[in-house]
Amino acid sequence: GFPDAGFLDRLVARLAGEAGIDTQALPRGLRSRRRGVHRYFFNYGPEPVDVSDFAGGAFVLGSAALGVGGVAVTREGR
Repeated sequence: GFPDAGFLDRLVARLAGEAGIDTQALPRGLRSRRRGVHRYFFNYGPEPVDVSDFAGGAFVLGSAALGVGGVAVTREGR
């Protein structure tokens, strides 16, 4: 069969949850990585993105308004 995108999203979320892996739906083109207390945001999309809903701490590089090709880093309170 050829599952649609919604089915695949639900399947990955379910399998990740069963494995104890946290997931977060992000806008198309936005990537996020956490390393220690820092979370990195990369905008590979064709339009600017507001990452304020995804940032869990204070910005140490960049800002919530992430331009095309932009990078921002937050420090989370862990």
